[in-house]
Amino acid sequence: MARIRTFVAIAIPNDVRDRTVRLIDKLSDTTDSVRWVDPENLHVTVKFLGDVDDTEIYQVCRSVADATSQHASFVANCESLGAFPKLEKPRTVWLGVHDEQDQLISLFQSVDESLKKSMGFPLEVKQIRPHLTLGRLRYGRKDTAELTEQIKSLAEYQAGAVPVDELIIFASELTRQGPVYNVLGRAALG
Repeated sequence: MARIRTFVAIAIPNDVRDRTVRLIDKLSDTTDSVRWVDPENLHVTVKFLGDVDDTEIYQVCRSVADATSQHASFVANCESLGAFPKLEKPRTVWLGVHDEQDQLISLFQSVDESLKKSMGFPLEVKQIRPHLTLGRLRYGRKDTAELTEQIKSLAEYQAGAVPVDELIIFASELTRQGPVYNVLGRAALG
C-alpha cells in the first residue's frame, strides 16, 4: 500500500498567476533569503491532509465532493500582501484571498467537517486565513528588513478575481527541484 502526500486546493486563473508572478519578481529583488513558490504551483490550500493511503484517495475525493455540493460557485479576490507569523519576523510571504460574504471560510469549514466525519481527519485548530503562499524564508535568515518594507509598501496589492467553482485534490511529490503536483480528483461546487 502506497502513501500519497495529499492536499485540497483552489486553482488560480492565468491572469491572477501572471500578476502574482510580477509581485514575486518585485519582492525577490529585496532578498535572496526567500525560496519563492514556482509559478505553476501557486494555489489556495483548503486542507492539507499529509500522507494518505492510496486506497483512501477515492473516499477523500468523495468527502470533498460531499462538502462542495452544498456550496454555490462564487468569486474571491486575491489581494492584500502579508507575512506569517508577523510582518516584522516573516517566515512565509502570502497574498490574501477574500470574498464579500465569507463564502470561502464556509467552504473551508465544510471540507474540514466532511473529512473529519467520513475519515477522521482532525479539524483545523488555527484560524482560517485563505491565502496564496508566495515564498518561505530560508531557516535562520535575518536580512529581512528590506523585504518587510517592500511588503508594507505593496500591502494593498491586487492580483485579481479567482472564480471558485471547483476544488482540486492534489498529490504532492517532493523532489530536489521542489514539489510536483498531480491532480487526483476534482469536486465541483453546487
